[in-house]
Amino acid sequence: MTVFSIPPLVFKNIGLLGPPLTRKIILLRSVLYPLVVYLRYSALHYIPVAEASVIIFSYPILVSVIARVVLKEPIGLLQIISAMLTVVGVALVSRFPLEIQQTKEFNNKTLSDRTFGVSMAFASTIVGAFLHNLYTQVTLLFSVILFNSGWVGIIMSLIIIVSVRDSFQSYRVENHLC
Repeated sequence: MTVFSIPPLVFKNIGLLGPPLTRKIILLRSVLYPLVVYLRYSALHYIPVAEASVIIFSYPILVSVIARVVLKEPIGLLQIISAMLTVVGVALVSRFPLEIQQTKEFNNKTLSDRTFGVSMAFASTIVGAFLHNLYTQVTLLFSVILFNSGWVGIIMSLIIIVSVRDSFQSYRVENHLC
């Protein structure tokens, strides 16, 4: 992504980091996007895909709320009805009943793992909604966004890999996966 976004930037004679006035927003976008991806995959690791998907893909409701609060955009009746239905759906899907935890699918997951997974899904939804509203603030050439998201994503991925590697090594030793 980073390499293939350079030719359009060179061809249009645009700086790799974008215009000076929007560099902070571009950098914030570039940091938040890999964070959202990491939070979503963490949620998928700790809770079932169906449950994580319902929570993660409810972010359009939060986009509307954040747009109303921050950007002063109007919210209509359709947004209010869809927000209420989404909240009810998320509440029904992300419940913590004991009978679900005792099925074969959840034998290896503890309540703390499940709570962590749900919190990761909600965090990715909130950060994703904030990120979406940042996309509407500045219009740039797609290559500027892709280039900066790419190099920041590479750095953040390396940091996450190094920080998670130690916990993975202990997991391998505990479960005899060596």
